[in-house]
Amino acid sequence: FALDHGEERHQSLNLTGSFAKCLGAKKGNLKGLRASYPRYRADLGHIAGLEEVIERCAQKEGVVMENGSYENSAVSLYVASRSNGMPVRIDVSKGPLKEAFERGRRLYHTKSGRLNFACASCHIHNTGKNLRGNTITTPFGDATHFPVYRTRYVLQSLHLRMTECQLDTGAQPLRPGNPAYTDLEVFLTALSNGYPIAVPGA
Repeated sequence: FALDHGEERHQSLNLTGSFAKCLGAKKGNLKGLRASYPRYRADLGHIAGLEEVIERCAQKEGVVMENGSYENSAVSLYVASRSNGMPVRIDVSKGPLKEAFERGRRLYHTKSGRLNFACASCHIHNTGKNLRGNTITTPFGDATHFPVYRTRYVLQSLHLRMTECQLDTGAQPLRPGNPAYTDLEVFLTALSNGYPIAVPGA
């Protein structure tokens, strides 16, 4: 249902073709777009994930579509679906993406919060083990299936998933779109290079 809703919202935002162009689609074609995010956006002056760009581009069309909201994630899901089966390809060997990758790697291994956990505490050292009703995932290929359906939030972007992890470990969560989350997104997406986009996931 979210996929269908995202398609409807995309079409309503893209009546003149300006929304898809703003997202970075070439000649309105969304194919491959998700596989190239996050990316450096000269118009924003920083690296941005797809959901941040959706928020900004919707704003240009006079629509509020906050990063982390159901509406934003539904559009992101639809855009991502147009790249299903295509491998993730982001180049973190140089420039701003390399810097973001290195910051994201440090954050991934930095402990914080009441439980003194890092992302790596679960997703490296306890991969495959059960945590209540969940099996802890590996970071390799994990970014390819977001946004995902989850019981608590119905539809969850990667940044919203990060806020949930921080809440679960007793750390202060950040808002979706925060540069620290984007750095983590770059790191996780680079670890997914070569893995195919596969949405919707659960």
